[in-house]
Amino acid sequence: MTDSPKSELIYRQQIECVTNALPSRLLPVCAALAAAAATSLFLGSEALLNWVNNLPIGPVSDDLLQITQDWQNAMAAIGLTRFSDSIKALLASFQLLH
Repeated sequence: MTDSPKSELIYRQQIECVTNALPSRLLPVCAALAAAAATSLFLGSEALLNWVNNLPIGPVSDDLLQITQDWQNAMAAIGLTRFSDSIKALLASFQLLH
């Protein structure tokens, strides 16, 4: 048997990707996180319900399940679940374009 030549590993210099990033103040970052959380809460009530439904069974999860089921019903009553479903369908149609 012949020995195969050893390949030499080439390490590239690490590049810091945030070197030229501008610093952000805490308030705008917190506002963006709050807006994302509120959007998730109102438009993602079904996903929240599914997540809580997969929690281990116990008294706390039973209470959380009741709260999220009531929240889901409230979002359905004002039509936000239909709006959320239409956004999901629109995004799915965009995925089919490529």
